[in-house]
Amino acid sequence: MTWRPEFDMWHNDKVYLYSTWRSGKYINVHVRLTYSTEPRIFCLAVDPGTIDQKMPDVYLVHIISKDVDYHDRAYYASFDISQLWSLPNVEGIRLHVANSNLDKQIFTFAKPQ
Repeated sequence: MTWRPEFDMWHNDKVYLYSTWRSGKYINVHVRLTYSTEPRIFCLAVDPGTIDQKMPDVYLVHIISKDVDYHDRAYYASFDISQLWSLPNVEGIRLHVANSNLDKQIFTFAKPQ
């Protein structure tokens, strides 16, 4: 979940987001992605400059290694956020998604009071 330089292009390859939700210490997504046998990056990464904030910024990173013109497939993915979620200063997270389905790009998940 650590930020790497290649993640700066997190928004170039958008995902078609059906839904996202939190269950316990997991962020779950139901997305449609272009199918390819080529390697890709698909992960969550936290902006290190926001870790000390009450609502750190987390990004759904999707980077395809090369342009593909294949069909799409729907996928479910769950990402463990326990390391960030358990920090005492964290009251929740802001999930940023390069979303081609909805106008909504930022989803807020607050810890239960």
